[in-house]
Amino acid sequence: MTALLAEKGEIKPGARILDVGCGIGGSSIWLAENLRAATLGITISPVQLEIARKFAQERKVDSKFLLMDAETWNSRKPLM
Repeated sequence: MTALLAEKGEIKPGARILDVGCGIGGSSIWLAENLRAATLGITISPVQLEIARKFAQERKVDSKFLLMDAETWNSRKPLM
């Protein structure tokens, strides 16, 4: 599904991507691995945040993850 969406969204290699509601980072990590994208994922779940960070570190990809609520974007301060 991520590959199809990347194709339909015309995401180019090396793109910078914000993944809102990234969950455990699957899409962010796939994009980093397959398109050499630099991804930033945000989630409101501390548990998902730690899993995403662990997966990205294991895969050695350019994916960062923050604990942040996208609906309060104006406050701009990550929760963690």
